[in-house]
Amino acid sequence: MTSLEAPQSTPLTIPTVLLTRTGDTTATLFGGLTVDLTKSGPTTPADEEALRGSSLVLTTGDDLPHAALAQLRDSAIPVLFASSPWLREHRTVVLLDGVATLGSHTLRYDDVLGVVIT
Repeated sequence: MTSLEAPQSTPLTIPTVLLTRTGDTTATLFGGLTVDLTKSGPTTPADEEALRGSSLVLTTGDDLPHAALAQLRDSAIPVLFASSPWLREHRTVVLLDGVATLGSHTLRYDDVLGVVIT
């Protein structure tokens, strides 16, 4: 790199669990396990497996700007995740009617395409 080239910024990556909310019920995207994000204490192996099945890593460059992911990064880690070595760095994106807003972007899950960001 010459002194005139701008350094590449490091992509921001956020481990994330996709959840859905219907009324007062929050559940994993896959498997439909009801989740209480405010519950403290250890998660069961079955709970962690269900949450793992609905997890992904969001990265800048995947049609998400740094500012949108920074907003997610700065959100609180759910109490439920705090006692789990695997989940303690994960954030949640909760889909309401199949859609979640992250900054000025919309995330939705499509059965064929996966996560779609617009």
